[in-house]
Amino acid sequence: MGPDDYEVALSIGHLASLYNYDLDEHSKAERLYLRSIDIGLKLFGPSYSGLEYDYRGLIKIYQETHQYDKSQEWSQRLRHWRDLRDGAAQEAEELEEKEVLAAEEAAAAAAAAAAANGVSRAAKAAAATAGGAIKNAAFYLGAGAGKDATPRPIGLILSDLDEEV
Repeated sequence: MGPDDYEVALSIGHLASLYNYDLDEHSKAERLYLRSIDIGLKLFGPSYSGLEYDYRGLIKIYQETHQYDKSQEWSQRLRHWRDLRDGAAQEAEELEEKEVLAAEEAAAAAAAAAAANGVSRAAKAAAATAGGAIKNAAFYLGAGAGKDATPRPIGLILSDLDEEV
């Protein structure tokens, strides 16, 4: 574990909080918060969730020591961090929605392809629920158990499934 390790940053932040909230040793706490923030930014970037606690700690120090300019500066950084966090959360949510829509579209396309090929209801249901996964599973199932088995085209495998059902 090096001096810029994640666990080091966490420990430094916790020690800073001890100095800040329990021992009123603000100068020690300030140095530790700044170090923790530096490591967090290097490792995880400006939207890292752990930064909030260090920012809040610094704001408290600067308010209690009447350094209102610094308190305002770190309050502004905290607001900026919230904006970044909220934007990242929204982007993740939108990406998840796109992935769900893509999976639903793939499932619908697989079901439509199965219907067009006259495949049984059971195979259609499997295609509809599994989307593209049925193609992969059927391809590998058709390859047989041995390493050297020749993979069969998906259409033949689906035809075999229809006959079995």
